[in-house]
Amino acid sequence: MLSMNKGPEAAPQPRPGSIPETVPGHEVITKKLEHDIEEFLGEYKTTIDPAILEELPTILAQEQEALTKKWNSILTGNKVTYDKFKKRFMSGDARGTAGEFVASRHWGGNYAFPAELESTPVGKKLVREATTAHTRDIVTTKLNHVLATEFATTYDDKDMMKAAAFKEVAKRSEENSKSEQLGFFAEQIMQGTLERIAIDREDLGLT
Repeated sequence: MLSMNKGPEAAPQPRPGSIPETVPGHEVITKKLEHDIEEFLGEYKTTIDPAILEELPTILAQEQEALTKKWNSILTGNKVTYDKFKKRFMSGDARGTAGEFVASRHWGGNYAFPAELESTPVGKKLVREATTAHTRDIVTTKLNHVLATEFATTYDDKDMMKAAAFKEVAKRSEENSKSEQLGFFAEQIMQGTLERIAIDREDLGLT
């Protein structure tokens, strides 16, 4: 959880000979993420403690490194690979497009995008898309928790119904929290579907 004084726990330091934890195109990804977060916060940016906003670049870098380490772990299953001859992405017997593998997290998919994918341009692009999407999810969820908690406190003495609603939002945005509300599931399905199309059909210009 984000706080006024520190970001999430720092990523472990790499061991000698281990896979580098800096993702490809780190600067490109971070710049895109900063833009996405700016849009996510919108007019509520002023509600976030300035200390947290100042920490965002560091937080983004830490989350990217943590993801890269996780995806390159020998213990990680469901690794996505690219068949150069058949020109398709695979994970075990499952095959899919770049958009399908990235967006699958919205409906429970848990795929890894390891460094070996970067041996081809399309694989490198997939790693970049996946890193951006997963990092965005993590950080915006943390920020959503900060916002909801702040609004819950603001309305505590003014509007009990609103305060209760924001407390529920804050609870839902806690780490490892799972919502069983049908509206939440429907939102996830729609987000995943649109994200998949945006990645696989760049010509449509969707974001």
